[in-house]
Amino acid sequence: MDANRRWLKVFVALGCLVGSLLACYNPTPTAEPSSSPAPEPTETPEQAVASPVPEEPTSAPSPTAEDATLAPEPIVSPEVEGFVIAYTKGGSLWLSEDGAAPRQLTSGGLDGRPILSPDGQWVVFEREAGVGAMGLPRFDLWVVGVDGSDLHRLVAVADLPGETVTASDSDDEILLDRVPMQVAWLPGSNALAFNTQLMVEHGMAPKDDLWRVGVDSQGLTQVLPDGQGGVFAFSPDGAHLAVSTPSEVSMMNADGGNRRALVDFDFVDTASEYAFYPMPAWAPDGSSALVAISSPEPFSDAIPTADVWRLPVDGAALQLATLSGTFLFSAMGDSLWSADRTRVGYTVAAEVWSNERTLV
Repeated sequence: MDANRRWLKVFVALGCLVGSLLACYNPTPTAEPSSSPAPEPTETPEQAVASPVPEEPTSAPSPTAEDATLAPEPIVSPEVEGFVIAYTKGGSLWLSEDGAAPRQLTSGGLDGRPILSPDGQWVVFEREAGVGAMGLPRFDLWVVGVDGSDLHRLVAVADLPGETVTASDSDDEILLDRVPMQVAWLPGSNALAFNTQLMVEHGMAPKDDLWRVGVDSQGLTQVLPDGQGGVFAFSPDGAHLAVSTPSEVSMMNADGGNRRALVDFDFVDTASEYAFYPMPAWAPDGSSALVAISSPEPFSDAIPTADVWRLPVDGAALQLATLSGTFLFSAMGDSLWSADRTRVGYTVAAEVWSNERTLV
């Protein structure tokens, strides 16, 4: 038998989750985008709880003529006139624009994780800044123009409050560094938002917070205190914010006001040192976000499942479906959703307890 046949076969198929998402997806009209936070409502919407499952059916009924008229219009992607790609090579920052020869933006071999600004004018990235008290790497947040100009540091390790702990092998107190973790550009601005983690010897120590800073290095502010943030996603107009923790998904104004806990769920066993944070994915019109939440024991269940929820900027959450499949890793990013948020991709086991997966 050919040696290649000893490798695990993977069968790939594509499928679409159209019925449940299109039938239930009914975006709520919103006001024109505003730079100021949305006003607080006079009443707090009811909280939706993932378990027990609410009265709405987990499988959506067949679309009716009325449902079809309420479905969102297809979104036509604009013609792309060019592209810009920022990447690292040998620890330095490089940029390729419209297929031109790549040009080097930084040097020194200490840079990583570049992210382009929405207007394509800036690149934010991490730069190593030595080691901390425990011998662990530390890094600062830097930014540079796409033409290589105005290279400067945005956030230094010293700008963020560390945490003093007692060493595990002595009575000595040591200071753990706090560094940016998830970093994202704010829509329609030259400002960034990020959450942080403590640099620990084993595992991960996210602080579930939220910070904001401008490209001009001014206005470093903590938007959400420790324990009140988490994995975050801003609406396309920047007016609203969806935040998830290992047990809850909330919606709030961009400044942290008008917080509403929309979905509670059981802690998910990842069989590792990290926790499961479902990543919200916003609808293009900004009326709602979508989130997929894995079943609590995806490695113990013969057939793991996930609950798919729609989170409106106003009102209660709506459970769209309960799907049989593996969402543990894909649900921690927004890449499983189609651009118009009407389809979702996931994997299912070819057989019960099998490592062979089919992409659906």
